Amino acid sequence: MEFTPAVSLTAQIADHIGLRIIRGELKPRDRIQELKVANELSVSRGSVREALLILESRSLVEIMPRRGAVVRSLECSEVDELCDLSAEIMVVFLRRLGSFVSSRRAVDTAGIEGSLQRAREAVVEEDHEAFTVAKLDFVRIGLSVMGSSYLRSLIEDLMPSWYRLWMLASRHGRADLHDEIRLTNAVWEAVRESNDERIGELTRAHCRRQAKMVKEVLNGKSGGGR
Repeated sequence: MEFTPAVSLTAQIADHIGLRIIRGELKPRDRIQELKVANELSVSRGSVREALLILESRSLVEIMPRRGAVVRSLECSEVDELCDLSAEIMVVFLRRLGSFVSSRRAVDTAGIEGSLQRAREAVVEEDHEAFTVAKLDFVRIGLSVMGSSYLRSLIEDLMPSWYRLWMLASRHGRADLHDEIRLTNAVWEAVRESNDERIGELTRAHCRRQAKMVKEVLNGKSGGGR
């Protein structure tokens, strides 16, 4: 693993372990051994322990007395709550982004357009993870354009859970990136037009569909997903 000096060591360790959880390389209830991780990454055990605290705050691990850290399960009972909450937060974000873009002619949307282009390229490559990363980049860049510190803080805390949720949905047998990019393009068009009603309609419907797909994946009823 190569570390980036501009990012704290602890954060890099947390990102590394978190990505393994999101990709499914570490399974729910798997124990994360501090010493083993420290040896694998050539870092101190204390740094790993701090990274696990970050992952606990991201709802990716659970730190249990006398057992240590284990990969946190995502229960079906939590999926609806997470998706409903995420839908409302995304609606607020997208509506504010639309208002910001439409009221400021000089707003540079090149970064947002770039993330959408990366999403389109991921569809061609049938790369679900790259598509998910591009969607997260869209949100990050949009937040940066608006400069909303409160909304940014709230969304950044939820992003690891969104990443995990979206990757789980991608394992469903009906997961189709062509459908996803059509929806993404429609949402961006609604944002540019500042069409609040359309933003709410598209976002809530998509989150309901994702909740259904994720629960079917968790229950093993996903119709032969990846």
